[in-house]
Amino acid sequence: MTSDELIEQLRTPTVVRELKQVLGLPDIVQALREFEDSVNRMDRRIDKLTDAVYQLTQAQTRTDQAMTVLGQRMTVLGQRMDQLVEAQARTDQTVERLGQRVDQLGQRVDQLVEAQARTERTVDRLGQTLEHFMAATERNFTEVRQDMTAIRKEVGALSLSVGLDVEEMLAADLPDWLERHHQLRATLEMTVFLRELGDEELDAFGQASGPQGNVWILAEAKNRIRAREVEAFWSKAERVRAIGKQPLFPVLIGRAIYPDAKEKAQELGLTVVTSSALRR
Repeated sequence: MTSDELIEQLRTPTVVRELKQVLGLPDIVQALREFEDSVNRMDRRIDKLTDAVYQLTQAQTRTDQAMTVLGQRMTVLGQRMDQLVEAQARTDQTVERLGQRVDQLGQRVDQLVEAQARTERTVDRLGQTLEHFMAATERNFTEVRQDMTAIRKEVGALSLSVGLDVEEMLAADLPDWLERHHQLRATLEMTVFLRELGDEELDAFGQASGPQGNVWILAEAKNRIRAREVEAFWSKAERVRAIGKQPLFPVLIGRAIYPDAKEKAQELGLTVVTSSALRR
């Protein structure tokens, strides 16, 4: 039963008469009004209390939610702490391995120091050996120098012999070869120095007459002819041709002519011939 229903029942005439007799109150209506006011105040307090309880319930709900979130965070924190512990354990293992490697490195350094000491001893022995060798070399130097002097004399004699062979070959065989193969009657001079070219030396130089008129003959003899000899002789022939007033016929003669020399001579339009072919 609500407070309003209770007040309505109390206002009935029967209840009012009974209350008057029981309570001995002169004005029951006034008393009921006061009672009604008290009940209303009590209702308002109950309503406030109900609101307070509701707000407290809501606050408790939020607190429970916050506690749940906090618990979850604590769980995550615990997991991270476990991970940190594991990471620390791995770090300790790594540090231990590094320590072992440092120990190994120290051992290797010790070995290196020992090896360096052995190297220094070896260098000392080599130095002593070198000193002995230098002393022996110094003793033998005079003999070696004498041998080298003898070799130079032999080489000089050989060069002179080769030079004489070249001059004889050019002087004796080249004119006949020019006449047989090119119808050129030549008069040659050996070892000519041209002032116009700054006294440049020519092995053989002279004039020849033939079906096409007079030409200059330039000849040079080498032991072995490669492409570079052909190019050098062609350069010399070009210098001689530049100061002449008549055609030039250059001839390069060699004991051996390499294929690259033949190709280069054909490319430049230069005549090359072996010394053995001069007699044919």
